[in-house]
Amino acid sequence: MVDLPGSIENSSDESQNWQNELQDYVSIAGFRHNKNLRYSRDGINLSLACLGEHLLPTKEILKTFNDDVEMLEHLNDTYPPIEGAIFMREAAAEFVAQRNVEASADDIIVTVGSQQAISLISRTYIGPGDVIVVGAPTYPGALDIFKSRGAVVLEVPVDRDGMDMYALLSICESHDVKMVYTMTSFQNPTGAVMTLERKQMLLELAEHHNFIILEDDVCGQLVYDGSVLPLKALDTKGRVLYVFGFSKLYGHALRMSLIVAAEAIRSKLLSAKSSSDGGAPLINQMILTSFINSRQQKHYLTDLTSNLKDLRNEIYGVLKEALPSYVEVEKPRGGMLFWLTFPKSFNCNLLHYKSIEKYQIRFLPGEFCYSGKRGRNQLRICFTTVEKDVLIDSIIKLCGLMDEINEMSNWF
Repeated sequence: MVDLPGSIENSSDESQNWQNELQDYVSIAGFRHNKNLRYSRDGINLSLACLGEHLLPTKEILKTFNDDVEMLEHLNDTYPPIEGAIFMREAAAEFVAQRNVEASADDIIVTVGSQQAISLISRTYIGPGDVIVVGAPTYPGALDIFKSRGAVVLEVPVDRDGMDMYALLSICESHDVKMVYTMTSFQNPTGAVMTLERKQMLLELAEHHNFIILEDDVCGQLVYDGSVLPLKALDTKGRVLYVFGFSKLYGHALRMSLIVAAEAIRSKLLSAKSSSDGGAPLINQMILTSFINSRQQKHYLTDLTSNLKDLRNEIYGVLKEALPSYVEVEKPRGGMLFWLTFPKSFNCNLLHYKSIEKYQIRFLPGEFCYSGKRGRNQLRICFTTVEKDVLIDSIIKLCGLMDEINEMSNWF
C-alpha cells in the first residue's frame, strides 16, 4: 500500500491549513461570535444589550396570541410576502405613530431583526469605497456590516448631546459621504440623546451634501427622563431610513423589526430583499401583531419603563459609590446601558479577562465599539439582563478589580 502525501496518517492539523489561508471578508470585530460576549447561561453576562427573561412579556404575548389562534389555521400554509404581511405592516404603522413617525403600511418593510434591516440597507446602497460616517463609539454590529461591504468608515465624536455636527461637516467638505448611521435616542453604547438642534443640522447637511441617514431606533421607547423625538419625525425630504426594533422589548426570539422608507428607496430595498429571503416568518408576525397596540402591551410598557427607571437610579447610585474616583459614568436618560470611561492608560481588556477568570462576569470592552484601534479604556454594561441582586453583586465585584488593573495597566 502506497502512503500518499494527503493520507490520514499524515493529515491531522496540517490538512486544515488551507482553510485558514482562504481569503475571507469577516470583519475584525466579529463581536457576536466572540465566545466571551455571546449569549450563554454560564456565568453573568452584562455584555448583551437586551432585556432579561424576567422582564420580557412572554406570557402576556402568548395569551394574546391564543385568542387569534384560528387565524393561524388559515395562514400556516402560506408563504409570507417579502415586504411583510399586511396586517403586520398596518399594526406597525399605528405603532410607530406613537413615536411621531408618520407612515402607512406601504412605507414599511418587515425584517428579521434590526441587524437584517441594517444589512439590507447596506447591501442596497453601500459598495466598496463608499463613505459611511458613524458616531464614535457606536453599535459594533453595524460596524461589522459596513466593513463587510467594503465601505470606508469614518468616525465623528459622540458626546452627551449626540454626534458632533461640526466634525461631520468637516468630513462632508472633504469626502463624498454616502450615508450617516446614527442612533438619536439612547445611543448604543453611550446612552446619548441627540439634541433637536443637532437633528436639524443633520437633516440640513444630508440635503446639502446629498447623503442618506440610517436611523437605528431600537430603544427609543425606554424613556425615563423627559421625552425624545426620532429624527424621522422631522424628516420632510425622505432622507431618513428609519429602523425600528421590536425584539429588544418584546422578545429576542421573535426577531422582528421594520424599515420605514420613502417609496423609491423602499422599492429598491424590496428588490434586494427578494433575492435574500422569503419574507419574515409569518407566525412571528402574527404573534407580534396580536400584542402590539393592545391594552396589555401598553400596560407592559408603562410598567417596564417605571421599573427600569427605578433600577437605573439604584444602579447609578451603586456605580457612583463603588467606582474608583478616576472612572467617569453618566446617568442615561433611557435605554439599557451604562458607559464607563477610564484613564487613557487603563486596559479594559485586561479587566475583562480578570473578571471572567475570577467571577465569570462578562461586559463589552469599548474597543468593539470603534472602527479603529480605540476604546481600550472604556466599557459597556447592560443593567437589564439579570436580576437586580445579581447585578449589584456583579458590579461591586467588578469595581473591586479596578484598582489592581489600573496599577497593572501602568506597567505597560
